[in-house]
Amino acid sequence: MYNEGQLRQYSKQLRMQKVQDAFNALAAEHRAEIMQMRRDRNREGLQELQDKLVAEAENRVGKAGLTDEQLKIYSTVGGTPHLDGQYTVFGEVEEGLDVVEMIQGTATGRADRPVDDIEMRMSVHHCEPTL
Repeated sequence: MYNEGQLRQYSKQLRMQKVQDAFNALAAEHRAEIMQMRRDRNREGLQELQDKLVAEAENRVGKAGLTDEQLKIYSTVGGTPHLDGQYTVFGEVEEGLDVVEMIQGTATGRADRPVDDIEMRMSVHHCEPTL
């Protein structure tokens, strides 16, 4: 589980990423105008447009980040906020938490990927890793 400080920091980062994405989309919409100002070496115009687009991106995103309800859930129930909305939970450990802990303790390399692949053999009612 995450503590409140970690979650608030993540929430700020999430909002900043959304603002950056909105800004990039707006800049793409104004690409021709930006390119012309660059050709004209119009630094003042570029700065004014950048300020305008930043304000618009901030306005589009609003508060964003994690809601108070999400903050409460992640700090009490658990979860992984940076994975939510991107990955699907496909199972639940009902017994054999020792196996999960064994997998968790496996040596990892780049991108937090296990050095040695962990093969899972699954049936409708049972799943066993091969380490």
